[in-house]
Amino acid sequence: MQWETEMARRLSGHKVAYRPKPRDLEARPISGTRFDCGPIEDTLSTAKVIVTHHSNTAIDALVAGVPVYCETGAAAAFSIKLGEIKNPPRLEGREQFLADVAWLQWTHKEMESGECWAYLKEQMCL
Repeated sequence: MQWETEMARRLSGHKVAYRPKPRDLEARPISGTRFDCGPIEDTLSTAKVIVTHHSNTAIDALVAGVPVYCETGAAAAFSIKLGEIKNPPRLEGREQFLADVAWLQWTHKEMESGECWAYLKEQMCL
């Protein structure tokens, strides 16, 4: 929670909601933020920008048209700069980025056949 606390400090002066991962039962509110445990769709419908370390939430935000500041993971390639949060740039190229991310996913047929699991086991030496 150190990263989240530091980001809340750096973003003081902005309305910040802290939304922990839904399965994080030990998450606690961070001073100066609104603790948000609601559905991600509700969060995204009112968010101006999403700030995340590395999360599927960043992809959800881009799908919803919400700019993202993200340090790692696929969405980091489409991240705005932290200093741009007050006036985030337009999301030009978002559709191509999302198409590229979708292309990298396994299909339902590949998962059903076991191809996905076989590949992951081989790559992870399981």
